[in-house]
Amino acid sequence: MMKILALLSILCIVQVVCSLEISEIMYDPEGNDNMQEFIEISGTDDLANATLQVGERNATLALAKIVSGNRSLVVEEGFPVEMMNCSVYVAGATIAGGLKNTGGIVRIMTGERNEDVVEYADDLADGNGFSLERAQNGSWQESSVKGGSPCQENSDGVKVLEYDLSLHIIAPEIMFTSIEYSSLFQIKNEEYVSGESSQVQALVEYVIRENETVLVNGSFWKNVSQSVTSNTGVFIPDRVMNVTICGRIKETSLLEDQENEFVCRESAVLDVGGRGCSISLSLDLEKDVVEPGEAVGFYNRVNDSAMPFVVQYSIKEVGGGEVRNSTTENKNKKTFTPPDKGNLAAYVLENRLVSVGCNNSNSVTSDRKILLVVGSDRTEDTIQILDPGLGTDKIANIGEVIKPRIKVIRGDNDKRTVSVYVQGEKRMSEPVTISIDEKYAKVTVTVPLLLKGDCKVKEGIYTLVAEGLDNIAKEQILVKSKGCVQESVKQDSFQGQAGEERESILSFYTLTKKPSIREPVNVYARVVGKNLSLVLKNSVGGREVFREERARGDVLVPEKLAFAVRLGVGKNLIALETTSEGVVNSKSIMVEVNASEQKNEIPEVRLGASADVMRYSLPEVSGLAVQESTVVYEGSKVKYLNILLVMVVCLALFAAWWRFR
Repeated sequence: MMKILALLSILCIVQVVCSLEISEIMYDPEGNDNMQEFIEISGTDDLANATLQVGERNATLALAKIVSGNRSLVVEEGFPVEMMNCSVYVAGATIAGGLKNTGGIVRIMTGERNEDVVEYADDLADGNGFSLERAQNGSWQESSVKGGSPCQENSDGVKVLEYDLSLHIIAPEIMFTSIEYSSLFQIKNEEYVSGESSQVQALVEYVIRENETVLVNGSFWKNVSQSVTSNTGVFIPDRVMNVTICGRIKETSLLEDQENEFVCRESAVLDVGGRGCSISLSLDLEKDVVEPGEAVGFYNRVNDSAMPFVVQYSIKEVGGGEVRNSTTENKNKKTFTPPDKGNLAAYVLENRLVSVGCNNSNSVTSDRKILLVVGSDRTEDTIQILDPGLGTDKIANIGEVIKPRIKVIRGDNDKRTVSVYVQGEKRMSEPVTISIDEKYAKVTVTVPLLLKGDCKVKEGIYTLVAEGLDNIAKEQILVKSKGCVQESVKQDSFQGQAGEERESILSFYTLTKKPSIREPVNVYARVVGKNLSLVLKNSVGGREVFREERARGDVLVPEKLAFAVRLGVGKNLIALETTSEGVVNSKSIMVEVNASEQKNEIPEVRLGASADVMRYSLPEVSGLAVQESTVVYEGSKVKYLNILLVMVVCLALFAAWWRFR
């Protein structure tokens, strides 16, 4: 008897500890859904005793890899399992018939017990490359990064767009045996702006498979400004076959773990056999004498491009080091811009035919050219304001950003920085610093300056200043106060360009079925506007019980926000107020909490009972801006009541065992 009671106590404790939760769903990947959908389960690294259900169908799970930890991932066939750092289960070509792009229900069970149930719809992560992630407060949100965060901690839901890196496969769809392919991927900064974007380092992991056999498992770091394709992976096929190439951006230097985008594609490898050919290579320059800072184009000329080839080319400074070494598999134009070093300089450009898909009998497989750079012998420092960046109306408005273009030449000067700002009786903007690290360098930069102030700032003539390197440049600009209103005046819209009226609050609603003072209620808003700030307040009987403030900056594309609002007993008036370019916009909804219902809020729960999926809809409130919705991003929480009751039973069993031992 005592042994049975002790065993039951242990089993009860195990049940409490091993509760499972659906933490991430990729139901509609960007582009083709094949090999990209997944479901992440938190709470275990072993799903042997669990059942995953999508809709009404159970998924058949085959263990692909086991990794000790607290997560498991269910994926489709062809998913890059090798790159995952948690236990992975393959559910076939689709997961239980496929995760529907229009919405569905996902359930995880152990035996007959529901561990977690999630109902999703298609208004988040709907084919835009992001996944659905469960936040720490239990609500659902889009992932911060494309591709989601499988086998990792979920993100904070805040998207950072300054360095939006994307990964593309550029390896040929038709390859040939014994050819070295070293440009497999393209990394592209989708938010690149010439003269403004900095370089970012990216770590890419890639896998090449023939069916389930891994042929190549590699990684590489690349510095990315706008785009990079050279030396992005290596593959030398040795036989005729079909291969699948997959890659992902695992890490970046400025936004660590901000891109985990997966890309996969198939290629075919053919054998060219012993076919003979006569392929020659030459190097052509558009100019052989240029000025410092002047771009020169050059071409790797292959007389017959019908066969696959790889050309290596390099640029070396005479008396200096190598400035470029790369490979190419095409005849496209390449460019080189020599820096201004203040004196005569010479560069050697060389190329050679590394490989070709045939038995080549031609011996002319390399070439060399000399490029002369006529130095400017400039030693003076120069600062110029090329354009104040005011737009077509030639007016700078308080609270807006102007983008002046500044040209700086650093001569033989040990100083290296230039500050740009707007000056009146006091500074109207924070100074932005331009740093020129090399002597005799010439740069042209677009500098964003935010004009600070409010409606009390005096309109008039201010001075745009660029100073440094013992030089100063000034230009007068007209500053006005645009869109100012009295503090007591509220408007429901802000003015767009050319007088176009736009709503800054596009929607404001909640999905909660049964509000409670015990838990915050989730409230959602979709907003847009320039220099946007938000205040969310909840008042009960005229008394403010909750307040949250956020500053979002420029939100040029509609953005969905979520708030966790604390409620009080009675009628809760939840109001959202936004300020965009000095114009105030507000919307509100009412949520009523019944005092009598709060005393008996916990429902009756039976051990082993299945938790129903929560389906919420918000009733219409007369006179208020309330949007109806049936979309739910909350799983069943009845399992925590099960755990509480199980713990009580465990304590009773332990007391009985102690009494009879």
